[in-house]
Order: sequence, then structure tokens, then C-alpha cells
Amino acid sequence: MPLDPTPSEGRSWLRRELVDPDYHEGDLLQRILAWLGRVVDDGIAVAERTPPLSVFAAMLVVLGLVLGLVWLLGRADRSPGRRRPGPVVVDDPTLTAAAGHLYAFAVHAAPGTLTQVGQVVLFTIPGVILGGQIGPWLQTRLAPATVRLGMAGVFCTLGLFMLVRG
Repeated sequence: MPLDPTPSEGRSWLRRELVDPDYHEGDLLQRILAWLGRVVDDGIAVAERTPPLSVFAAMLVVLGLVLGLVWLLGRADRSPGRRRPGPVVVDDPTLTAAAGHLYAFAVHAAPGTLTQVGQVVLFTIPGVILGGQIGPWLQTRLAPATVRLGMAGVFCTLGLFMLVRG
């Protein structure tokens, strides 16, 4: 039996559905704050199980990256005469290939393979954003010496983290 309500019946059903208390338990801000609280609590739980030296090294790396980004953006050349990079576009064959690989992993892969692929993707996204989006944007605004110095700092920080991590 197909569902084909009249416009007045549809509005009536919608009103009845929207007065359901489940929709009004908390406002959006409360839900977002609760979610952030859960994320922070989970992060603290993981940090409690991690060796203190690793937590300290991770905090130093994050602090260094944030300070480096603030420093680089503060030195950015905002002169209007600089050329701007063109838009970055992912072409259709790349998206088609990615969808095909995802399907193949989901259907034919051994258990746990999709999780590994998801982890690789999660670690790849920041690299693509930094290298493909933020990098060219900064390159048009900073002097080459500043870019070299900033990259040297990033690589030294990552190298130090890898040495400490062992």
C-alpha cells in the first residue's frame, strides 16, 4: 500500500513528529559541547595509558607546529602584486579509481584491511591539505628563505619526535 498523504495530512504528521521530546532533549550547542567533552575525555584516557615521554614529545610537536604556523602567517607578504595559485581540482578519473578501490577493499579484502586503509587515508588527508592547498598558498606569500627555514623547522621537529619515539 503506497503512502500518499494529502498536503494537510502530511503537515499534520510532520507537526506530530516534530513535537516528539527526542528532538528537544538539548539544543545543538549542548550536543556539540557534550561531544567535545567525550572527545577530550577519550584523549585523556589514551594519554594516561601512554608513556609520559611520548605525551610530552607529542605536546611539543603540536606546540611547535602551531607556533611555526603562527610565525609563518605573521610574516606572510600580503602585497596585492603577487601571483595567486590556481584552484586545485581533483579530476574525475581519480575519484572513480578511489571509489573502485574502496569497493574492492570493502567487498574482497581480508578482515581489518578496510581499517588499515582508513588509517592511511586519515594520515594522508593532512599531507594533502598541507602540501596541495596550504603550501602553494604560503609559497606565494612568503620569501623563499622563510619557506626553507620553516620547512627545516618542521623536518627537525619531526626527526626529533621520531628519535624520541624510537
